[in-house]
Amino acid sequence: MSINKYFIFFFVFLVSLSPFANAADEMYVMPLSANWEMEGDLPVHAFLISLQGVANLDAPHLYFIYPPKWDFKFSQPLLDYYKNTRKMQFRKLKDADEALAALGKYVKGYVVWDKNVRTSLIVAFTAAGLDESVVVSEDLIPLGRKIWPENERRPARKIYRSERL
Repeated sequence: MSINKYFIFFFVFLVSLSPFANAADEMYVMPLSANWEMEGDLPVHAFLISLQGVANLDAPHLYFIYPPKWDFKFSQPLLDYYKNTRKMQFRKLKDADEALAALGKYVKGYVVWDKNVRTSLIVAFTAAGLDESVVVSEDLIPLGRKIWPENERRPARKIYRSERL
């Protein structure tokens, strides 16, 4: 057997052990854009990744398709595997609003990060993970308030600014 065949066998074996092996009743898929710039889609992508982390705590609910030129080139073939081999069904989500409407029930609040202090996103991800919350930039606070009015948790923008030298 060639190395590629071993790799494929090992990959399929790992997939069978993945959390998707015991799928949730409601599963969603969402494509991510190739724009990861601060003034581009990074704030929305950060929100979505944190939403995925919370929504997938107990069972897989949200799966992302990364762009073709992204490092995770396997995301589409893996989705195809789940659909064709495991007979899993996914509902496609168009945007952050739709993702929040579908999966917001798993989230307890939001942590605000400061786009002017890029490393505050790291602090926000950490705090959000501790609180089963999502991260939002100041521009996305209205998105967070749609489900959690006045439920801002551990505002990383304030924590980071006050503790910086």
